[in-house]
Amino acid sequence: MMADMASGRVHLWFNGIAPAQAQIKAGKVRALAVTSASRARAMPNVPTLAESGAPGYEVVGWYGVFVPTGTPSALIQKLKNDIVEILRQPDVQERILNDGAEPGGNDPRQFAAFINVEMEKWAKLVKLTGITAD
Repeated sequence: MMADMASGRVHLWFNGIAPAQAQIKAGKVRALAVTSASRARAMPNVPTLAESGAPGYEVVGWYGVFVPTGTPSALIQKLKNDIVEILRQPDVQERILNDGAEPGGNDPRQFAAFINVEMEKWAKLVKLTGITAD
């Protein structure tokens, strides 16, 4: 897809920052906007879609760590603390940022709330569009 974009066969494409950065830096494609609520640190001069005239639009990729229901809270807290400690290491931060991502490490309750919001958002889209599984 990136080759088709760079050659002009495709005129608009949504892609992650990491796979697009080399082509952007080479001047073969132009980043118009990021889909996150705030500008990406990897491309601070690229506006958000909201800044570009599509308020309320926010779509981001994310990773999370999950454990089975019933996992002791002390273990959950230890895992959270260990993960945050790893994410704060300068070499880890640099690698994440170089990939165009943003290091996280929020509280398990915040993460659960985020997941609930994401599920509601995508459930509305599925209902609105009538998307079904084949």
